[in-house]
Amino acid sequence: MKESQAKIKRRQKERRIRITYGCLLSIACVAISMGVIKITAEPVEEAFIANSEQVDSEIKDIVSAEPVVIREVKTDVELETIPYRVEQRVNDSLDEGIENILREGREGTCASVYNVFIVNGVETARILEKETIIREPVSRIVEMGTILNFFNSRGDRVRYDRMLEMRATSYTASYKDTGKHPDHPQFGITYTGMQVRLGIIAVDPRVIPLGTKVYVEGVGNVPDYGYAIAADIGSAIKGDLIDLYFNDQVTVDAWGCKNMRVYVLRDQKVDIFALRND
Repeated sequence: MKESQAKIKRRQKERRIRITYGCLLSIACVAISMGVIKITAEPVEEAFIANSEQVDSEIKDIVSAEPVVIREVKTDVELETIPYRVEQRVNDSLDEGIENILREGREGTCASVYNVFIVNGVETARILEKETIIREPVSRIVEMGTILNFFNSRGDRVRYDRMLEMRATSYTASYKDTGKHPDHPQFGITYTGMQVRLGIIAVDPRVIPLGTKVYVEGVGNVPDYGYAIAADIGSAIKGDLIDLYFNDQVTVDAWGCKNMRVYVLRDQKVDIFALRND
């Protein structure tokens, strides 16, 4: 490493002092030997001590001079990771909660160039000079399903558009419930003209339009009624009340009124009676 100017000047000054002192001492010795200078030992010793003190003082002045400051500037390159983004896309043909990865993501890389300032071996500052993207990140693309769905008591996935909290009564085709005897021409015929059977429910058409296909789920310990179609009405069936058809009077008499969830099916073309599997 190249010496600083302060070190060079200090070394030159020490050298001049040593040369001067040596010359003076040589001249004094020659003069004494020739008898030109007569001096006792005591004064010579005092002169030597005085001269030594002067030299020590000058050396101390050199040592106590300002410390040498070495400044450096170097370039440092750091590689940094660029995280990838996650792009979500809606897919109306997938069930809610299901994700389909279309493309995996990949992180990018950026090179950051810094000017680093060092004083006496210690870093004092780091300044960003420029950034260069070595590799662009690649976004992760994920499809998100939107179809509302749940698993019923049999483990089937039921897809629906909306859910209604309702109360359910029950009825059968008996005279007790409909006021019609088996010989009546309208016995067992619903308002829409369908023959009553399990899977037929009466509704308020202002809440659930006639012909709507639904799934009726029991709340708490109430069993599911299952897949059904809104094919009937009733004078007492208003608002959030529905009437479930059963084949036997015993079931109807024991039913009472229960809380149910009615899911309007997404697929209205489905064969309700094929799905019931009663």
